[in-house]
Amino acid sequence: MKLSMRDEHMIVASRDAGERAAQVFTAFFVQQGSSSTLRVTDENAWYVVRETWRGEQIISAGVVSKHASHDEAVAECERLRREQTLADVMTVAEVAAEYGLSVEAVRAAIYRGRLIPRKSGATYLIFRNDAESLWGERRRSVSD
Repeated sequence: MKLSMRDEHMIVASRDAGERAAQVFTAFFVQQGSSSTLRVTDENAWYVVRETWRGEQIISAGVVSKHASHDEAVAECERLRREQTLADVMTVAEVAAEYGLSVEAVRAAIYRGRLIPRKSGATYLIFRNDAESLWGERRRSVSD
């Protein structure tokens, strides 16, 4: 699913086109002052805003940080995007371990189209939200 850009500085952690419309994803962008969906107290400040979308609908929005300059806000927005991208993807083995599944069961979900991964070389990368929507909350804690 593609989103239109609010301005040239919008940075979106988006999914590839063609994925399920009900995907949940987060967009980070920079705005100055209030907008139609978000009211702020300092109209002269620059804000990094996070929106969570399900398909084409915003399900939550909020200010992440406030900055005196546009450049500071853009730098923070880019940092958040990089951080989110790494935290939001898992390998097949990590999904299997986290949800108490076999690697084969995770691969079968990919081959049947129940999970839509990205590929990095020969490695499938699965978004955490996709695994959670398929198998529910984590079955195992990180310390297990």
